[in-house]
Amino acid sequence: MLLKLTHHIAKELSELPSLYATAHGFGSEHPFQKKLAKTLSSNRFTSTKALEYITELAELTNNPAAGLDIGQLAEPKHIGILGYLLNSSENLAMAGMQFGRYQKLVYGSEAELILENQNIKIMWPLAKLENRIADECLVSIFVKIANSLTEQKLMPLEVGFRQQKPAYAKRFEEIFGTNVKFGCKQTYISYPNEYFFLEIKSKDKNMQKVLQQQAKMLLSHFTAQDEFEQKLNTAMISSIQLGQANLETVSRSLNTSARTLQRQLSERDTSFNTLLTIYRQELSQQYLKDKNLSLTDISFLLGYAEQSVFTRAFKSWYGITPKEFRNQLT
Repeated sequence: MLLKLTHHIAKELSELPSLYATAHGFGSEHPFQKKLAKTLSSNRFTSTKALEYITELAELTNNPAAGLDIGQLAEPKHIGILGYLLNSSENLAMAGMQFGRYQKLVYGSEAELILENQNIKIMWPLAKLENRIADECLVSIFVKIANSLTEQKLMPLEVGFRQQKPAYAKRFEEIFGTNVKFGCKQTYISYPNEYFFLEIKSKDKNMQKVLQQQAKMLLSHFTAQDEFEQKLNTAMISSIQLGQANLETVSRSLNTSARTLQRQLSERDTSFNTLLTIYRQELSQQYLKDKNLSLTDISFLLGYAEQSVFTRAFKSWYGITPKEFRNQLT
């Protein structure tokens, strides 16, 4: 049974099954490619649809390991707005946290990072997932993108899957190494602790430029009274875009303490939470004007843990849902 989800995901991700299909001789006029293109044009590329297409490709190409193989085609550019945030991370640990945070919006559960015997273990508590291809594709994408970000081949110490050992177990070893476990309670992957301090090497200049332009546009809406407010505006927007909209992060970027920043804001008759709401309100309107950003992307960029939380917040601000607001723009 396929995972029942209705979350829209990055259109760029659709390039992966299309690339895989092309590599197997499916041209643009092939029924599969035409069906995929029709789904994209109707803006209905959801998690459920993605899994349906991967499953169909596995059958069409007689390759039960299609989920693994499709995942190995992934690059940061294929995961939309998340790709920019991964490339903006300082190290692999921060990138992993961003990956897990975005995954919660798409899959409904967040990846857990724990320290175990001086190693980092990432677990995906996807108890409701019953399709093995979802697990395989997800972990394969994670490993491939980690390699792309660091420009190194990072071999995991151990990888665990919930399914029983399949006939194509050799493909798992080719991608993840020989220490692959099956029949596990949770899907997980383990890396040496030192890997997570590796610097992110790759950069997505195009996405960075888009967000910088949006930030510049938003900054023009605010009148800064002095240098402090100018720096505060920039720090607030940057922290929201990176999914770290909290007092500690902003105070660090301003080279001050959280207590000092609180005092400075109080002296100006405001608070961090008040400003955060104002910035989110303005940013949400800017993002909703960009048709390339899904509601999932926007929720993620605004630092919300769930799309439903963003929807409720937006409706409390403007009396209509984000979808209704976007429809009024057309």
